[in-house]
Amino acid sequence: MSGHVFVVNGRIQHVVHNLAIVPTDSFLTVEEHWNAVYPLRRADPAVSSWAAEHFGQSQSCPTVWFLNVGGRVLGEVTPHEVAHRFKSLLFAMVTPMPLPVNGRVKPLIAVPVLGVGEGGNNARRGDTIRALLEAANEAVTARDVDIAIVTPGKSVFGAVQRHRSSTPGLNTPVSEHTTRLAQLAADSRLSLFIGAGASVPSGLPSWADLIAKLSADADADFRAHVEALHSPLDQAELLSQRYNDSLGRRVIDALPPDALPSLAHALLAGLECRATLTTNYDDLYEQAVAATGRPRPTAIPTNITRDGGQWILKMHGSREQWDSIVLTRSDFVHFDARVKPAASVLQSVALTSHLLIVGASLNDDNVVRLLLEVAKFRSNAGVQGPFATLLGVKDEPARKHLWQGKVEWLTMGSGQLPESARNLEVFLDDVARQACRDSSWLLDERFAGLLEPEAAAPLAGELRRIAARVADLAQGSEPNAWRDLDRALRSFGARPNRRGSDG
Repeated sequence: MSGHVFVVNGRIQHVVHNLAIVPTDSFLTVEEHWNAVYPLRRADPAVSSWAAEHFGQSQSCPTVWFLNVGGRVLGEVTPHEVAHRFKSLLFAMVTPMPLPVNGRVKPLIAVPVLGVGEGGNNARRGDTIRALLEAANEAVTARDVDIAIVTPGKSVFGAVQRHRSSTPGLNTPVSEHTTRLAQLAADSRLSLFIGAGASVPSGLPSWADLIAKLSADADADFRAHVEALHSPLDQAELLSQRYNDSLGRRVIDALPPDALPSLAHALLAGLECRATLTTNYDDLYEQAVAATGRPRPTAIPTNITRDGGQWILKMHGSREQWDSIVLTRSDFVHFDARVKPAASVLQSVALTSHLLIVGASLNDDNVVRLLLEVAKFRSNAGVQGPFATLLGVKDEPARKHLWQGKVEWLTMGSGQLPESARNLEVFLDDVARQACRDSSWLLDERFAGLLEPEAAAPLAGELRRIAARVADLAQGSEPNAWRDLDRALRSFGARPNRRGSDG
């Protein structure tokens, strides 16, 4: 099974990866924002052949490799030369093959869109994107490794997604569903439900691992009592009796404070769903959304959203409020009495949009009850068909049959970890690819190298000239219709009288 090229709207420092590529120049100049992420030093790579190979491994941070994307003068290195250096570096990075982290089946290399910032190819973004994608696809075909191309720039992200739209998508029995989900996301009719499984690749504990951590400092007899209770809810109840009111604090302390969003978090963030529900305590999805440049989703019930922006409902509490944690049998029994409005929000979302469930297996009693009530309400109203899609990483035919007609249960691959977890990532990447509707690069002359067919480039040039004339007509303090047209043309990338800086 060959590797895969993922595309992520975000920043490298906000997604879990094995190795990262940091762009630099012939003088090994590292931009300041990279120094804030990695403990780097100037002249860090101890590579005698730097001048010839144009790349080297950091000695202070071995997971980082430097790549020279510029020359000694601006624009000296062409997009194809940058891509050639990039491909040479990729082959060097995986010889020998690095070990994956956090249960991934393949190593993941994170890389920005090289050379379109200070690297000298800002004016040739289209040619650079085309060449980098070709190099990345060749590398993952030849080597058993995954690559994540990560960019915070909305127009760059849109251009990369649109250019690879002609490449083959996911080749699995569930691939037909990516188009359906992508259309729902593009139409703003898709909502998310994120469970604990999405955070496991970030190093967060599963429910069973969390219980084990919480009971680790107890004596052997107490741990034996905990293990004898097969239900995690009852195990947590016993722990609550031991630790009294401090269990919530202990739960928060058991979560790694510096965890990064998983690749799944980053791919889900790229779908731009307005409503998200989660039983997770962490804020990894919120971090992933903020890394795209959009405002961080409002966390409910800690905050209440009134601005129409993205929001996330923390059904089981959050690490910001230890006393909000829902974990024990008592917590679940009293769930409806404590947070009934939250339950109503879940049901409202399930009734008014399609729910994409990731990282959960529908074994949470409260969530199951609420969704079954939704199914009954729909049935009474004569509404047929699934109202949710679940992406499962385990083969659970009985549970799948249980939800037949209510939830489209898709098993990723063979249903065996960790291969299925990676299949889920590839599935989400294909959904994000098809869901992307951003066209803010189309009339931007820097992306001209991506325009197809051949007649598109002259047409784009003519529209840019029209945009310049419209911008003149849109001047003035009085409202006028030309201003609306000016905004529309700018939304497609027209840049009259200015130079863009979107990266």
